[in-house]
Amino acid sequence: MFIVYEDNEIIIVEKPGGMPVHPSKLHQGDTLADMVREHLKLSEDEFTFRCLTRLDKDTSGLVLIAKTLESAQNLNRQMAEKKILREYEAIVEDDGSLPDEGIIEAPIVRANEDVHDIRRCVRDDGEYALTRYAVIERSSGTARIRCILETGRTHQIRVHMAHIGHPIVGDVLYNDNRSNGPMKLKMVHLAFSHPTKGNALDFGDKGTFRLS
Repeated sequence: MFIVYEDNEIIIVEKPGGMPVHPSKLHQGDTLADMVREHLKLSEDEFTFRCLTRLDKDTSGLVLIAKTLESAQNLNRQMAEKKILREYEAIVEDDGSLPDEGIIEAPIVRANEDVHDIRRCVRDDGEYALTRYAVIERSSGTARIRCILETGRTHQIRVHMAHIGHPIVGDVLYNDNRSNGPMKLKMVHLAFSHPTKGNALDFGDKGTFRLS
């Protein structure tokens, strides 16, 4: 975990791929929440982990964490009003057929009723989901893309890119080609208003997209 920014209200960290955000039965003491609590030198009883931009375990990049309930409530309002820009970069499988840019608007739902199966899929009875993407570089068999989320469904970019036939390289859940190492998905740009001061904050690699 690398701390990008910190004040009395928020922390922004860069999470490595492979680190879970929240503790679970399989992960105790090795999660982002554990690292933040240790950094703040708080006991479990004193610490509430308020993560605003949760990433999948294998996704790397910027994570926004609120230190106070007031800040969390403000940032949640910004999220609901689409005032927080979250821009991701990914490398996807591409045979040359991926359009230079596009909007993927497809509902997402759990793939089945097994609570232990975390996979999602596109299905008519799912929750509304919209992803915007733009190709920034192409190479043999792959394309590097930038994406923003208009919604925040679990595995949204991963599911949407697989749905259109261009799964993320290294994605063991949604890409049958599993010989390409770690998953190539990272949150690279985060922009929002400070929850108490109101000033604009902008972190990471400014890229293709702007807030609408």
